[in-house]
Amino acid sequence: MNSKAQLQTQETILVLFIVVVIILLGIAFFLRYQRQSILDERTTYERTQFQHMILTLPEDAAVRCSRFGQKENCVDTLKILAAAPFFQNDPDRYGTMNITFTQLYPAVPSVSCTTGTLTDCGVWTLYTQRPEHIRTTLKTVTPLSLYRPESDHYVLGLLTIERYTS
Repeated sequence: MNSKAQLQTQETILVLFIVVVIILLGIAFFLRYQRQSILDERTTYERTQFQHMILTLPEDAAVRCSRFGQKENCVDTLKILAAAPFFQNDPDRYGTMNITFTQLYPAVPSVSCTTGTLTDCGVWTLYTQRPEHIRTTLKTVTPLSLYRPESDHYVLGLLTIERYTS
């Protein structure tokens, strides 16, 4: 009778061990699935934020042009140059990306504009932070109106935002 009780005890322990192993495997697979789901959700959120940036950046008071306090639907190229240092000093907000404004028409040289070269240039870089190793790049482009205050003209431009992941 004693050996029969020992056998039942060993069977019970074996069954409990198998059940615990099955539960642990289930938890491991569930956690792996949850982790992947969270990473996918994060990627979707980052893509959505990236796409919203193309809509909200031209409306930012730091670069939006205005005339006598009235907002206009354009981007002031002189404000881009003035705001660039402030954008560069906020890498936590923008991360690894490149924000560039380019003049399309009338055609000008594709030279980067600085405070010293305002007339014969056509590229304004608002923010740039590139990682050493780029795994993927998201890029979005939209046309917009650029105001050139040095000549008091409106020109056709292009806003390009590139987001890098390493």
